[in-house]
Amino acid sequence: MLSLVDLVPSVKRLVDAFGVPGLERGVEQLQAALVRLWVEALDAAAKGRGLTDAAEDEATFPALHRLHIAVHDILTMSLPAELLGWAKAFLARPDTGFFDDLQRGLGRLAAGDGPARALGRVLLYEAVRLNLIIAEHLSGSSIASVGGQARDVDLIAEAEVARWIEHAQAEPSGDERPLELLVAAGLQDLSRHIAELKDVVRRVDEDLVSAFRLRAELELKLRQMDAADAVLIRNAFAPALDEQRREVEALRDQHAMVLGERSRDAIDQQVSRLKRRIAGEDWPERRRKAIIDLIAEAEEADE
Repeated sequence: MLSLVDLVPSVKRLVDAFGVPGLERGVEQLQAALVRLWVEALDAAAKGRGLTDAAEDEATFPALHRLHIAVHDILTMSLPAELLGWAKAFLARPDTGFFDDLQRGLGRLAAGDGPARALGRVLLYEAVRLNLIIAEHLSGSSIASVGGQARDVDLIAEAEVARWIEHAQAEPSGDERPLELLVAAGLQDLSRHIAELKDVVRRVDEDLVSAFRLRAELELKLRQMDAADAVLIRNAFAPALDEQRREVEALRDQHAMVLGERSRDAIDQQVSRLKRRIAGEDWPERRRKAIIDLIAEAEEADE
């Protein structure tokens, strides 16, 4: 049986070091989810599907898709009180040994030739993607302002992972910290991509530029909301974001981490309240801190 602790031994140290209620049970649940991801990752690799392409295919790869969505949602989800103190402490004194073990473990999996290789590539991809999303959040801007899409960031992460794996297989090095290298390269690629988009925007119609600007403003407002509110408002404004609006049940399944077991009536009522607030220029904001807020505070403290 595939074991999370066997794959990434540093996770065991994290469990032992922090007395978070339910953390051990959470690791057990994560291990079960890991097995589902592994099966789908193997299937996607066998079918020749790209990482981003597979993650977007909810019907064929539901576990990969839920992970892909959760990576984004978790950043702006308001933290419960029992986790807030732990998260602050963890960010204030990060266990560099844990992170080094984690990224080396993922790198060995992704560049290896064993059956867990497909899973390692998915996890490394999502880790790089998460860091690029965090960087964009902390920048205070949105790629949407120059006509970019969130998918652009995903494809940059995928391309960097593919390049690194090719290099690592050709020239194995057990001392590399792949995540640091991949994120640094991904940020450079993202900067180049944004510069190219800016060059294109200079030559397009002003109405289109205004549409990009409005979409970016909405994206920035969504970042300030609790993840559940942002998911519901994003769905309500889907056409303005060039996205497809989803039925409540499908939306709840897709964003189970933040919408949980809420009934259709409860969600409909919440959407109505949110729309009334926005109509009155009262955009909702998070009531409690989220992981992205704590990361921002930690970044400011280091400056």
